[in-house]
Amino acid sequence: MYGFGRDGAAAEPFDSRWGPPLVLRVDANPSWVGSFAAGGLGGVTGVSATPSPNGLCVVADGLAYLVDVRDPGRGAIIAHDQLTQVTALADPPLLLLTRFIDLVAIGADGIQWRTRRLCVDDLCIRSATSAAIVCTGDNLGGDAEIRVDPATGLQIGGSTLPSGWPDD
Repeated sequence: MYGFGRDGAAAEPFDSRWGPPLVLRVDANPSWVGSFAAGGLGGVTGVSATPSPNGLCVVADGLAYLVDVRDPGRGAIIAHDQLTQVTALADPPLLLLTRFIDLVAIGADGIQWRTRRLCVDDLCIRSATSAAIVCTGDNLGGDAEIRVDPATGLQIGGSTLPSGWPDD
């Protein structure tokens, strides 16, 4: 049994002060049970495979934990918070974590890239292919399309932040 706190540490006693933890059983070698502290600031909860054969992404109330299923005692890496969407991309193999202003891509070796702030609010992935991750977001003029390169996380087209808007 492992308890993962909001910092990713696998420790006891375990505290999930922002809501009920996400509890799951992982059938690996060896099998184990994990309790993941709730994020408290997001609506997404679930478990996803990552491009790594031993990687697991656990999202507890918007807080994304990356765990090596073979060695949960090492703790988890906190990949992102306040998640609103989780999207898998086959080519290149990525797990995309969306917050209301930016993206994080999980690859075979963990976090592959993070975008800068892409919009003022309401970022949402509409489609994801090897050519582009197409999102919409509010940039103070209604929903606007934003395109991101899946290989680098750099914005390759579409709407940009209004002049003078902070980048984070």
